[in-house]
Amino acid sequence: MVLLEAIKLISHADTSSGVVGDVIRGCLTEIGMLCQNADEENHKHFFDTIIKSAKNKAFKDWSDDGYRLLKSAVYFIHNQKQAQKVYDVFPLLGTMYDGKDYPDKLLITLGIIERLEGKEAADKYLMDNIGVHEIRALAVENALAAKNYPLTEELCIEALRKDPRGFAAG
Repeated sequence: MVLLEAIKLISHADTSSGVVGDVIRGCLTEIGMLCQNADEENHKHFFDTIIKSAKNKAFKDWSDDGYRLLKSAVYFIHNQKQAQKVYDVFPLLGTMYDGKDYPDKLLITLGIIERLEGKEAADKYLMDNIGVHEIRALAVENALAAKNYPLTEELCIEALRKDPRGFAAG
């Protein structure tokens, strides 16, 4: 409820102080933590609430926040029907101004693939989308966690070759 009100407010008020943005980020962080730790009996309610909220017209102008909210739904996906409910929200949230997909859309898809198809399929999706900074950062984190230092180095060197000045790093 607080998140939706903040999203609505940001479109109609002077938010130059950044406080509303802080509230939105705080809400999204707390929702994500709540979803990670939710009791099984609450999964359906939380999933349905996230889907309904992400479809709210308030997110039309703030799609990046809609996708960030939708990321929390991934914790509850156990079948293709649930995945489809998430995918059905994507057209409502749309793409960035340049027509490219929001990185969080790709991260949501990656999470769904990993949950439904397994790590091998997720790794393939990750490598197919390695050109996206957020996906590459995740690949680097995964390689580091696996202590695969040659792959970590290769991913970083390749990123530097593509952007030697490092402006794509976010």
